Amino acid sequence: MNTNFLYFREKGKEVFTATAGTQTFTINGDANWDADITLDTQVKVTVTDISAGTDTVIPANGKSFNANVITIAAANANGFDLATGDIVTIEIIPTETTEFALRADRFVACDKASDTSTVLSFKASNSVVDDCDTVTLTHADDDGINFVKISKAITTLLNANKQKAGGVITVIDRANDVYAEGLESVGITKLLANIV
Repeated sequence: MNTNFLYFREKGKEVFTATAGTQTFTINGDANWDADITLDTQVKVTVTDISAGTDTVIPANGKSFNANVITIAAANANGFDLATGDIVTIEIIPTETTEFALRADRFVACDKASDTSTVLSFKASNSVVDDCDTVTLTHADDDGINFVKISKAITTLLNANKQKAGGVITVIDRANDVYAEGLESVGITKLLANIV
């Protein structure tokens, strides 16, 4: 039996305009990041040199991370000497917990964890034990109405295109601000996955 795949993507990107002498950038603010970055190897750092019109991807040994701050090393240490107006883009490198598709036929439950949190559970995709892959959505407090909206939207998606099963359905792509019908008004502010 074919089944659809439900696609989810966390938010994780921030763009800065450099000023002369600045080589550090603070990230992990809730407006731009779902999961907190803890290592510089979790992000790709690209510098757009405005004067030359070129993009440079900073290698792993040209950047560092400490206490929510990404530091770009100087050019002579594999980094980049930033000038006023250069654009610095810091974005999460996708992994199986930041961008993923789960089989619709492995859906287990939609649980209200609190007035501002709903957990979607799927039979584990990478494990033979009775664990679950979970997607936790943080959303606006609406006295349970948002939980009902999420439940209805997921039910609709689970039953989508049964005659043409095997496709990928975008449920939530926070990086591009795309939400399946019924989820756009829920006020989702965070998506975190636990893939076991």
